[in-house]
Amino acid sequence: PMAENGSQPMRWAVFVAIHPVQSFISTARKTQDLWGGSVIISGLARTLQDFLQKPEAGVQLVIPPPLLPTSSIKDEQIAGIPHEVMGWVENKTKDEVAGIMQSAQKEIQSQWDKLRTVCVDYLRNHGFPDSYLQELWNKQSQGYFQLYYSALPYPDNKTTAQIFQELTTLFASVKNTRFFRNYIGDERFKCS
Repeated sequence: PMAENGSQPMRWAVFVAIHPVQSFISTARKTQDLWGGSVIISGLARTLQDFLQKPEAGVQLVIPPPLLPTSSIKDEQIAGIPHEVMGWVENKTKDEVAGIMQSAQKEIQSQWDKLRTVCVDYLRNHGFPDSYLQELWNKQSQGYFQLYYSALPYPDNKTTAQIFQELTTLFASVKNTRFFRNYIGDERFKCS
């Protein structure tokens, strides 16, 4: 959600996060699974931060500070990238900020789809039936990671701490309003 005004270009404070994180990580059964989940989330967070810093998005990251170029990050460093960011967007309307966030969601989904392709190819090469594999993965992974955000005009009379407090309060209300897809169910016959 965004503030009601915003038809004129202005400066915006934005708070953006990838979800779910805890439910994704909590499914880990071993330390290795926990590490793998953390690497996946951090990789998607890196994708988000890289996208937001592109000139066409125009977000100036504040929390966390802008990241180093991807080429200078070592593999073992990727697992510590935060999934929440706060920043400023200059001279944009409310609709333009919403468009940036929709594009960021597409970028995250694209990265998730690339990972999906690698995993499906690996499993296919190790004997899993292709039709079952594609169906199972599609049911479990489509739209799994969502981008939640809040945005407020950044007035000159408020401190960064005040804006951050308002953004996080607004963001908490966004997280409490989940968007669910209808569950079709499993079409297979079951023994009773």
